[in-house]
Amino acid sequence: KEGIPTPFPILTEALTGGFRDSEVYVLGGNQKSGKTSLALQFVAHAMRKGFGVLLFSMEMNHRSVFQRIISI
Repeated sequence: KEGIPTPFPILTEALTGGFRDSEVYVLGGNQKSGKTSLALQFVAHAMRKGFGVLLFSMEMNHRSVFQRIISI
């Protein structure tokens, strides 16, 4: 069964079809390394493909997240 594709075909292939149901994915990295930007690219791509998305951010409120998503 195929998962939710990423905006990056090579990553989707490495994940054997994309993000899978019932899995939790965590992005980690140094400060200012682009973690939120990358996560929001995944979110925006999944939403464009018609998938539902749940995003938790410990750093941004819902308005800030929404503003960043629509700017992508």
